[in-house]
Amino acid sequence: MPTLKPTEVFFPFKFDYLLSPEGQRFSLLSGGDGRKSQSIDGQITLADADALGVSIQWNGKLRLTGLTLKSGLLESGRKRLEEISRNDFLDASYDEPLEFSEALADALRYQAEQMAVIEVLNAEREVARQAALAGEAEIDMGYISPVRVRYNSRDYEIPRDAELDALIAELKREAEERDAQAKAEREAEEEARRVEKVHRIAEWLAQRGTENQRERFAAGLFPEREALTAIEEDAFARLAGLDRFERITPNEVRETCVDGCRCYYGDDCRVTCKSEDLDTVSAEEWDQIRRIKALLPQVTITPRLHSCVCDSEECDTAKGEGVIERKGIYVKLQYGVFTFVREYAME
Repeated sequence: MPTLKPTEVFFPFKFDYLLSPEGQRFSLLSGGDGRKSQSIDGQITLADADALGVSIQWNGKLRLTGLTLKSGLLESGRKRLEEISRNDFLDASYDEPLEFSEALADALRYQAEQMAVIEVLNAEREVARQAALAGEAEIDMGYISPVRVRYNSRDYEIPRDAELDALIAELKREAEERDAQAKAEREAEEEARRVEKVHRIAEWLAQRGTENQRERFAAGLFPEREALTAIEEDAFARLAGLDRFERITPNEVRETCVDGCRCYYGDDCRVTCKSEDLDTVSAEEWDQIRRIKALLPQVTITPRLHSCVCDSEECDTAKGEGVIERKGIYVKLQYGVFTFVREYAME
Protein backbone atom coordinates (compact mmCIF):
# COMPACT_ATOMS: atom_id res chain seq x y z
CA MET A 1 0.00 0.00 0.00
CA PRO A 2 1.51 3.34 -1.03
CA THR A 3 2.27 5.86 1.75
CA LEU A 4 0.75 9.30 1.30
CA LYS A 5 2.66 12.47 1.96
CA PRO A 6 1.39 15.06 4.52
CA THR A 7 0.60 17.33 1.57
CA GLU A 8 -1.68 14.66 0.10
CA VAL A 9 -4.03 14.19 3.08
CA PHE A 10 -6.89 16.73 3.17
CA PHE A 11 -9.35 17.96 5.80
CA PRO A 12 -12.34 20.29 5.47
CA PHE A 13 -11.57 23.59 7.15
CA LYS A 14 -12.97 27.11 7.64
CA PHE A 15 -11.37 30.48 8.23
CA ASP A 16 -13.13 33.38 9.94
CA TYR A 17 -11.88 36.93 9.40
CA LEU A 18 -12.99 40.56 9.62
CA LEU A 19 -13.61 43.13 6.92
CA SER A 20 -12.63 46.76 7.47
CA PRO A 21 -15.25 49.44 6.65
CA GLU A 22 -13.64 49.70 3.21
CA GLY A 23 -13.81 45.91 2.89
CA GLN A 24 -17.50 45.90 3.83
CA ARG A 25 -18.17 48.52 1.14
CA PHE A 26 -16.17 46.50 -1.39
CA SER A 27 -18.17 43.38 -0.47
CA LEU A 28 -21.49 45.10 -1.07
CA LEU A 29 -20.38 46.57 -4.40
CA SER A 30 -19.16 43.17 -5.56
CA GLY A 31 -22.38 41.37 -4.65
CA GLY A 32 -21.40 40.19 -1.18
CA ASP A 33 -23.34 40.52 2.07
CA GLY A 34 -21.24 43.42 3.40
CA ARG A 35 -20.96 41.91 6.86
CA LYS A 36 -17.98 42.67 9.05
CA SER A 37 -17.53 39.01 10.06
CA GLN A 38 -16.76 36.73 7.13
CA SER A 39 -16.17 32.98 6.75
CA ILE A 40 -14.71 30.94 3.92
CA ASP A 41 -14.63 27.14 3.58
CA GLY A 42 -12.10 24.90 1.87
CA GLN A 43 -9.58 22.19 2.55
CA ILE A 44 -6.17 22.11 4.23
CA THR A 45 -3.54 19.40 4.14
CA LEU A 46 -2.05 17.54 7.07
CA ALA A 47 1.11 19.59 6.49
CA ASP A 48 -0.94 22.80 6.75
CA ALA A 49 -2.56 21.56 9.97
CA ASP A 50 0.87 20.81 11.44
CA ALA A 51 2.10 24.30 10.50
CA LEU A 52 -1.04 25.87 12.00
CA GLY A 53 -0.58 23.93 15.25
CA VAL A 54 -3.82 21.96 14.82
CA SER A 55 -3.45 18.40 16.09
CA ILE A 56 -5.29 15.19 15.21
CA GLN A 57 -7.86 13.68 17.58
CA TRP A 58 -8.36 10.02 18.50
CA ASN A 59 -10.97 9.66 15.74
CA GLY A 60 -8.58 10.75 13.00
CA LYS A 61 -10.15 14.19 12.62
CA LEU A 62 -8.59 17.56 13.35
CA ARG A 63 -8.97 19.00 16.83
CA LEU A 64 -10.27 22.21 15.24
CA THR A 65 -12.45 22.54 12.18
CA GLY A 66 -11.65 26.22 11.71
CA LEU A 67 -9.62 29.20 12.85
CA THR A 68 -10.10 32.93 13.20
CA LEU A 69 -7.38 34.83 11.41
CA LYS A 70 -5.23 36.59 14.02
CA SER A 71 -2.35 38.90 13.17
CA GLY A 72 1.14 38.75 14.63
CA LEU A 73 0.48 41.81 16.84
CA LEU A 74 -0.30 41.43 20.54
CA GLU A 75 -3.22 43.33 22.00
CA SER A 76 -2.08 46.63 23.50
CA GLY A 77 -1.75 46.67 27.29
CA ARG A 78 -1.27 42.88 27.45
CA LYS A 79 0.17 42.05 30.88
CA ARG A 80 2.27 39.12 29.69
CA LEU A 81 2.09 37.31 33.03
CA GLU A 82 1.05 33.88 31.81
CA GLU A 83 1.51 31.84 28.68
CA ILE A 84 0.53 33.72 25.51
CA SER A 85 -2.00 32.07 23.18
CA ARG A 86 -3.13 33.03 19.69
CA ASN A 87 -6.26 34.57 21.23
CA ASP A 88 -4.06 37.30 22.69
CA PHE A 89 -3.22 38.61 19.21
CA LEU A 90 -5.21 41.23 17.32
CA ASP A 91 -7.80 40.12 14.77
CA ALA A 92 -6.69 40.42 11.17
CA SER A 93 -8.74 42.87 9.13
CA TYR A 94 -9.03 43.07 5.34
CA ASP A 95 -10.11 45.67 2.77
CA GLU A 96 -11.70 43.06 0.49
CA PRO A 97 -13.04 39.51 0.80
CA LEU A 98 -10.52 36.65 0.68
CA GLU A 99 -10.21 33.51 -1.36
CA PHE A 100 -9.57 30.36 0.68
CA SER A 101 -6.02 30.08 -0.62
CA GLU A 102 -5.33 33.67 0.47
CA ALA A 103 -6.77 33.00 3.92
CA LEU A 104 -4.66 29.86 4.28
CA ALA A 105 -1.49 31.68 3.20
CA ASP A 106 -2.13 34.48 5.70
CA ALA A 107 -2.97 31.98 8.46
CA LEU A 108 0.36 30.23 7.92
CA ARG A 109 2.23 33.56 7.84
CA TYR A 110 0.48 34.85 10.95
CA GLN A 111 1.15 31.56 12.75
CA ALA A 112 4.87 31.95 12.08
CA GLU A 113 4.81 35.58 13.26
CA GLN A 114 2.90 34.64 16.42
CA MET A 115 5.34 31.84 17.22
CA ALA A 116 8.23 34.30 16.81
CA VAL A 117 6.59 36.66 19.31
CA ILE A 118 5.93 33.80 21.72
CA GLU A 119 9.53 32.62 21.42
CA VAL A 120 10.75 36.11 22.33
CA LEU A 121 8.46 36.19 25.36
CA ASN A 122 9.55 32.71 26.39
CA ALA A 123 13.16 33.82 26.08
CA GLU A 124 12.43 36.81 28.31
CA ARG A 125 10.70 34.51 30.76
CA GLU A 126 13.75 32.24 30.80
CA VAL A 127 16.01 35.23 31.49
CA ALA A 128 13.75 36.13 34.41
CA ARG A 129 13.89 32.51 35.60
CA GLN A 130 17.68 32.46 35.52
CA ALA A 131 17.77 35.82 37.32
CA ALA A 132 15.53 34.36 40.04
CA LEU A 133 17.81 31.35 40.43
CA ALA A 134 20.81 33.71 40.68
CA GLY A 135 19.10 35.81 43.34
CA GLU A 136 18.83 38.81 41.00
CA ALA A 137 15.01 38.89 40.75
CA GLU A 138 12.21 39.16 43.26
CA ILE A 139 10.04 36.10 43.85
CA ASP A 140 6.48 36.52 45.12
CA MET A 141 6.34 33.91 47.88
CA GLY A 142 2.55 34.19 47.99
CA TYR A 143 2.27 32.36 44.67
CA ILE A 144 2.53 28.56 44.63
CA SER A 145 2.16 27.71 40.94
CA PRO A 146 3.14 29.20 38.64
CA VAL A 147 5.94 31.20 40.25
CA ARG A 148 5.60 34.97 39.89
CA VAL A 149 8.94 36.66 39.32
CA ARG A 150 9.55 40.41 39.09
CA TYR A 151 12.57 41.32 36.97
CA ASN A 152 13.52 44.63 35.35
CA SER A 153 10.24 46.18 36.56
CA ARG A 154 8.17 43.49 34.79
CA ASP A 155 6.24 40.49 36.10
CA TYR A 156 6.56 36.97 34.75
CA GLU A 157 4.67 33.81 35.69
CA ILE A 158 7.00 30.84 35.32
CA PRO A 159 6.01 27.17 35.58
CA ARG A 160 7.55 25.48 38.60
CA ASP A 161 10.41 23.04 38.17
CA ALA A 162 12.90 21.24 40.42
CA GLU A 163 15.34 24.17 40.50
CA LEU A 164 12.65 26.71 41.34
CA ASP A 165 11.16 24.38 43.96
CA ALA A 166 14.55 24.05 45.64
CA LEU A 167 15.07 27.82 45.53
CA ILE A 168 11.63 28.53 47.00
CA ALA A 169 12.20 25.96 49.75
CA GLU A 170 15.50 27.64 50.63
CA LEU A 171 13.94 31.11 50.59
CA LYS A 172 11.14 29.91 52.87
CA ARG A 173 13.67 28.33 55.24
CA GLU A 174 15.65 31.59 55.38
CA ALA A 175 12.45 33.57 55.93
CA GLU A 176 11.41 31.25 58.78
CA GLU A 177 14.85 31.65 60.36
CA ARG A 178 14.61 35.44 60.11
CA ASP A 179 11.10 35.38 61.60
CA ALA A 180 12.27 33.13 64.43
CA GLN A 181 15.26 35.38 65.11
CA ALA A 182 13.10 38.51 65.00
CA LYS A 183 10.60 36.88 67.37
CA ALA A 184 13.38 35.90 69.77
CA GLU A 185 14.75 39.45 69.67
CA ARG A 186 11.29 40.91 70.33
CA GLU A 187 10.76 38.54 73.24
CA ALA A 188 14.20 39.39 74.63
CA GLU A 189 13.45 43.11 74.32
CA GLU A 190 10.06 42.65 75.98
CA GLU A 191 11.66 40.69 78.81
CA ALA A 192 14.33 43.37 79.21
CA ARG A 193 11.61 46.04 79.38
CA ARG A 194 9.68 43.98 81.90
CA VAL A 195 12.75 43.58 84.09
CA GLU A 196 13.51 47.30 83.75
CA LYS A 197 9.93 48.19 84.68
CA VAL A 198 10.10 46.03 87.79
CA HIS A 199 13.47 47.59 88.64
CA ARG A 200 12.13 51.13 88.19
CA ILE A 201 9.05 50.39 90.27
CA ALA A 202 11.17 48.85 93.02
CA GLU A 203 13.52 51.85 92.89
CA TRP A 204 10.66 54.31 93.14
CA LEU A 205 8.98 52.40 95.98
CA ALA A 206 12.24 52.32 97.92
CA GLN A 207 12.57 56.10 97.64
CA ARG A 208 8.97 57.38 97.69
CA GLY A 209 6.57 54.50 98.29
CA THR A 210 4.61 53.85 101.46
CA GLU A 211 5.33 50.93 103.75
CA ASN A 212 2.07 49.31 102.64
CA GLN A 213 3.10 49.58 98.99
CA ARG A 214 6.56 48.14 99.64
CA GLU A 215 5.11 45.21 101.56
CA ARG A 216 2.64 44.38 98.75
CA PHE A 217 5.44 44.67 96.18
CA ALA A 218 7.65 42.29 98.17
CA ALA A 219 4.76 39.83 98.38
CA GLY A 220 4.21 40.08 94.58
CA LEU A 221 0.74 41.56 95.11
CA PHE A 222 1.35 45.17 94.11
CA PRO A 223 -0.69 46.21 91.00
CA GLU A 224 1.46 47.65 88.23
CA ARG A 225 -1.30 50.14 87.34
CA GLU A 226 -1.17 51.60 90.85
CA ALA A 227 2.61 51.92 90.58
CA LEU A 228 2.42 53.64 87.19
CA THR A 229 -0.23 56.07 88.41
CA ALA A 230 1.88 56.97 91.40
CA ILE A 231 5.07 57.30 89.35
CA GLU A 232 3.27 59.47 86.76
CA GLU A 233 1.95 61.79 89.44
CA ASP A 234 5.42 62.08 90.87
CA ALA A 235 6.96 62.70 87.43
CA PHE A 236 4.55 65.58 86.71
CA ALA A 237 4.58 66.92 90.28
CA ARG A 238 6.33 70.15 89.22
CA LEU A 239 3.42 70.94 86.89
CA ALA A 240 0.78 70.39 89.54
CA GLY A 241 -0.21 74.07 89.51
CA LEU A 242 -1.11 74.09 85.81
CA ASP A 243 -4.65 73.49 84.58
CA ARG A 244 -5.18 70.28 82.68
CA PHE A 245 -6.75 70.39 79.23
CA GLU A 246 -10.50 69.78 79.25
CA ARG A 247 -11.89 67.82 76.33
CA ILE A 248 -14.63 69.51 74.31
CA THR A 249 -17.97 67.72 74.71
CA PRO A 250 -20.81 67.60 72.15
CA ASN A 251 -23.14 69.32 74.59
CA GLU A 252 -20.74 72.28 74.83
CA VAL A 253 -20.93 72.64 71.05
CA ARG A 254 -24.73 72.39 71.01
CA GLU A 255 -24.95 75.11 73.64
CA THR A 256 -23.40 77.56 71.16
CA CYS A 257 -26.23 76.98 68.67
CA VAL A 258 -28.92 79.64 68.35
CA ASP A 259 -32.62 79.18 69.00
CA GLY A 260 -34.22 77.75 65.86
CA CYS A 261 -31.30 75.51 64.99
CA ARG A 262 -32.17 71.84 65.39
CA CYS A 263 -28.91 71.37 67.32
CA TYR A 264 -30.23 73.78 69.91
CA TYR A 265 -32.73 71.12 70.91
CA GLY A 266 -30.31 68.25 70.50
CA ASP A 267 -32.21 66.72 67.57
CA ASP A 268 -30.38 64.95 64.74
CA CYS A 269 -27.18 66.74 65.63
CA ARG A 270 -23.81 65.20 64.94
CA VAL A 271 -20.65 66.79 66.34
CA THR A 272 -17.30 65.93 64.78
CA CYS A 273 -13.97 66.75 66.38
CA LYS A 274 -10.39 66.87 65.17
CA SER A 275 -6.99 67.72 66.61
CA GLU A 276 -3.92 69.08 64.83
CA ASP A 277 -0.49 70.39 65.75
CA LEU A 278 -0.08 74.15 65.70
CA ASP A 279 2.39 75.70 63.28
CA THR A 280 2.65 78.98 65.21
CA VAL A 281 2.01 80.29 68.73
CA SER A 282 1.57 83.76 70.20
CA ALA A 283 4.04 85.45 72.52
CA GLU A 284 1.88 84.62 75.54
CA GLU A 285 1.53 81.00 74.48
CA TRP A 286 5.29 80.73 74.00
CA ASP A 287 5.78 82.02 77.56
CA GLN A 288 3.60 79.15 78.81
CA ILE A 289 5.70 76.63 76.88
CA ARG A 290 8.89 78.15 78.26
CA ARG A 291 7.56 77.89 81.84
CA ILE A 292 6.82 74.18 81.39
CA LYS A 293 10.26 73.61 79.88
CA ALA A 294 11.85 75.42 82.81
CA LEU A 295 10.04 73.18 85.28
CA LEU A 296 10.65 69.93 83.35
CA PRO A 297 13.52 70.38 80.87
CA GLN A 298 13.44 66.74 79.71
CA VAL A 299 9.88 66.83 78.30
CA THR A 300 8.81 67.09 74.66
CA ILE A 301 6.15 69.74 74.05
CA THR A 302 3.69 70.05 71.15
CA PRO A 303 1.11 72.88 70.97
CA ARG A 304 -2.20 71.60 69.60
CA LEU A 305 -5.54 72.91 68.38
CA HIS A 306 -8.74 70.97 69.07
CA SER A 307 -11.95 71.84 67.27
CA CYS A 308 -15.46 70.41 67.37
CA VAL A 309 -18.16 71.40 64.87
CA CYS A 310 -21.88 70.75 64.62
CA ASP A 311 -23.13 69.46 61.25
CA SER A 312 -26.29 71.60 61.23
CA GLU A 313 -26.61 73.99 58.28
CA GLU A 314 -28.63 76.39 60.44
CA CYS A 315 -25.58 77.18 62.58
CA ASP A 316 -23.33 79.97 61.30
CA THR A 317 -19.85 78.80 62.27
CA ALA A 318 -18.40 82.14 61.15
CA LYS A 319 -20.31 83.70 64.05
CA GLY A 320 -19.18 81.02 66.46
CA GLU A 321 -22.41 79.04 66.28
CA GLY A 322 -22.04 75.26 66.48
CA VAL A 323 -18.25 75.35 66.79
CA ILE A 324 -15.73 75.38 69.64
CA GLU A 325 -11.95 75.57 69.36
CA ARG A 326 -9.59 75.01 72.27
CA LYS A 327 -5.80 74.96 72.42
CA GLY A 328 -3.68 72.64 74.49
CA ILE A 329 -0.05 71.93 75.32
CA TYR A 330 0.76 68.26 74.78
CA VAL A 331 3.58 67.17 77.12
CA LYS A 332 5.47 63.90 76.71
CA LEU A 333 7.81 62.66 79.44
CA GLN A 334 10.16 59.69 79.21
CA TYR A 335 10.88 58.12 82.60
CA GLY A 336 13.17 55.15 82.01
CA VAL A 337 11.10 52.54 80.16
CA PHE A 338 7.91 54.44 80.96
CA THR A 339 6.40 57.06 78.65
CA PHE A 340 3.88 59.44 80.20
CA VAL A 341 1.77 62.00 78.35
CA ARG A 342 -0.42 64.78 79.58
CA GLU A 343 -2.10 67.76 78.01
CA TYR A 344 -2.39 71.10 79.73
CA ALA A 345 -4.67 74.00 78.95
CA MET A 346 -3.23 76.79 76.84
CA GLU A 347 -4.44 80.08 78.29
